[in-house]
Amino acid sequence: MNYSTIPYDEALNYLLRYAVDDWLEMAIVVDHANQVLGAEATKGEIVDMTIRLSADLIDHQVLPGELVAQDPGFRAWPGGKKDLMDRLGRELREMVARDRLPMPTEVCWFHVVDPNMGM
Repeated sequence: MNYSTIPYDEALNYLLRYAVDDWLEMAIVVDHANQVLGAEATKGEIVDMTIRLSADLIDHQVLPGELVAQDPGFRAWPGGKKDLMDRLGRELREMVARDRLPMPTEVCWFHVVDPNMGM
């Protein structure tokens, strides 16, 4: 990937706004992590930044989960922040061990569970 860098807060604010309006896929979080770090970032560094962004999303009630057919179309993963971060870290690091990053629709989606809490 070849991006100009963007400030961390700008990336996080964009992701927060996105998750309020729509389901946010992990690949978009990864893309923004790479934009924060710049073109020379390694996959490991991108995953570390993705985990940092994910933790901040969770702090704003933007939770990881799965898209489902039942209304409202999203089911957050169970557990507290530690459980969620352990699962995300494990899945992302397994991908890096295979020398890859998440593609669209892989790992999880993020969404605001309580729209009054997202921003």
